[in-house]
Amino acid sequence: MEKHIQNWLPCSAYSKISLGTFVGIVIDLILPDTILLWIGAGVIAISIGSFLKIRFQIVKYSIFGMFLFACVSTYFPVRFQKNPQKITFRVSQKNPFGKPEKIFQEKFREQVLLELKEADLKKNSNRVALGLIFGEAKQLSREFKTKAKEGGILHLFAASGLHLGILMGVQYRLLKLMPNLGYKLPRIIPLLTGFLYLSALGYPVSLSRAWIFAGMLLFQGLFFRKLRSVDLLLGSAWILWIVDPPGFYTVSFCLSFGAVTGIFLFSYPIQVACNFLSDENRITSFLKENLSISFSAGLGTMPVLLFAFGSFSFGSILLNLIVVPLTGILLPILYFSLIIQKIKLTFFAEPFWSITELLIQMLIYLSETLSQSLGFYKEMGDAIWIGIIGWFLLCVGIFFYAYFMEKNYPRSAPKRKFTLWEMPKHKLNVEVSDRNSKDADPSPLDPDSAFPEIDTSIHKRKFEEISKNIQNSEYYPFKKERRFRKKSYPVFCVLFFISVFGIHVLLYQSPNLFPTENHIVNNRFFFILRNGDSLIFSGKCKYGHRTISNVFRISKKIYCDSTDKRPLKKVFVEEESCLVWAFQCLQDRSIDIFYSGRDFELWKRTSRFHFLKSNPIREIPLSKGSKILFFHTKKDSLFQLSQKTKTGNGWILLETPYGSRDDSKVWNRNRKLLGLSENWMFLEKDELQRIPISKSF
Repeated sequence: MEKHIQNWLPCSAYSKISLGTFVGIVIDLILPDTILLWIGAGVIAISIGSFLKIRFQIVKYSIFGMFLFACVSTYFPVRFQKNPQKITFRVSQKNPFGKPEKIFQEKFREQVLLELKEADLKKNSNRVALGLIFGEAKQLSREFKTKAKEGGILHLFAASGLHLGILMGVQYRLLKLMPNLGYKLPRIIPLLTGFLYLSALGYPVSLSRAWIFAGMLLFQGLFFRKLRSVDLLLGSAWILWIVDPPGFYTVSFCLSFGAVTGIFLFSYPIQVACNFLSDENRITSFLKENLSISFSAGLGTMPVLLFAFGSFSFGSILLNLIVVPLTGILLPILYFSLIIQKIKLTFFAEPFWSITELLIQMLIYLSETLSQSLGFYKEMGDAIWIGIIGWFLLCVGIFFYAYFMEKNYPRSAPKRKFTLWEMPKHKLNVEVSDRNSKDADPSPLDPDSAFPEIDTSIHKRKFEEISKNIQNSEYYPFKKERRFRKKSYPVFCVLFFISVFGIHVLLYQSPNLFPTENHIVNNRFFFILRNGDSLIFSGKCKYGHRTISNVFRISKKIYCDSTDKRPLKKVFVEEESCLVWAFQCLQDRSIDIFYSGRDFELWKRTSRFHFLKSNPIREIPLSKGSKILFFHTKKDSLFQLSQKTKTGNGWILLETPYGSRDDSKVWNRNRKLLGLSENWMFLEKDELQRIPISKSF
């Protein structure tokens, strides 16, 4: 584990400069306009270190990276500004090579749509195929997208390293089977086709990062260089920051970068924790590898999901263990089916499309049936900070457990890796000298023995390489004296997995520690209130589509969830534009919709939900005897309002005609003149957050 941690120190100057650039970005986000002070502090620290003969090699390069960030953000403030949401999206970001590339993108999309139409897939299969090819979740139906989100598998339908890795990996494997192509072409061709795919999709951020990463990985093979994982990560992220600064700040990039970082950082400790699964058995080895990747990717994305969306699928590890391998089989077959369909090999296309549709239907079935039972989706609400603490404990616990088990229960090293190490050096030299003697015959199976004049130096170099090999010395440690008995190994394993499971259960239940019986989302034109067993949509939701969409994306269960303690029995809808949100809440549940808007009879006949005719909502009872009363300044009677407000307390919600200048402050100043008690307060719809029970989003 020590070497695993040490390997996360950047070794190349380029990655150290990249690290400094990202440190500068973080400093500028947290403490704006202080980057030069930090650069100065770094220069002073380096100067003091030089005087004391202390080396700060990483700091030197990092200071240069911070200075580079300060320069580009000063000279190119629009391009590298830190608030990308304020940047108007330019078409050139999708087609930087101009009109020819735009034509290529349009033709690619048209051809894919045409080939899928000719394949005659089922409607839901066609949508999933489009989502997988284009990496766009918008191709999916709303219900399937919701279930995929709750199952933690929506990443399958976002263009990412999974899609690009499968596309390029399959090509690389096939091209390697052709010896005439040599060493370089099997590495270059997949990179070029990967770029064409990247261009065809319009350069999505996560796919761009994956292509840059793959390019660095392939080029290091071309030039016989070895880069550490941290160098690949920092280098690919830095290139993306230079090429597409707005994309660098997006949630999509953070999720993509977090997933890959998590895999590189946590997969080895998790594999150490799962050493009880044999590597010799194919099934257990496959399970061990996929479990480590799924769990580590989840750890890498967990803080981003909590901060960006306020929710997390705690069972996504289990579901991903099933659907990710299935997708890995489905994608190559889908790509091959499109190619065969394009070149008009109908005889081969039909069986390929049959297999493709079968796999897509399996993916749909597993996603829909297991997303709720295995997804354990939870909206954290006010418990996000508990989620972050739990994530930190999981990370520290996994590293500590892996370190402990590796120290006390070292696994035996593979024999084939230590034929030279286990042989003493003097014996190695004797054997080499014997083999290089005049009487020795070179073995046809040993290429080195055919050149006796360099045989000794080759074997010495091999010996030194193996001696210095960090991979072998750390990841295949030698036998050490055990501090604990072998029988105690299962005990530690059980305790570890119980602890991990317990933390997940605690995090899943943590939002229940902050109960929220009534929440309101609102603006000037509408509000949505969950009040006990009732959900109320009041006003015109068409003027708050983005507001409602953001709230439902983060906190939908606050409004729509129905449990034994807090059942949802009634849904009140005043206006037609709110029905689409009511349908999202109900999904497949048989709950009455009390509707007071237009076209009641039409909705009652055509909708699969049960509609009941209702009068417009004029009063909402709240807890502790308080109420919300509706008062239209032109239609309702002040006398009736004074009668209703003689007793009790609450809020009077003003409804005004369009263009009216009526203000709640004026009405509150004149309460006594109107004969109203001070226990009642006038509010406008965009002031509902003043009600103590509410929460404005």
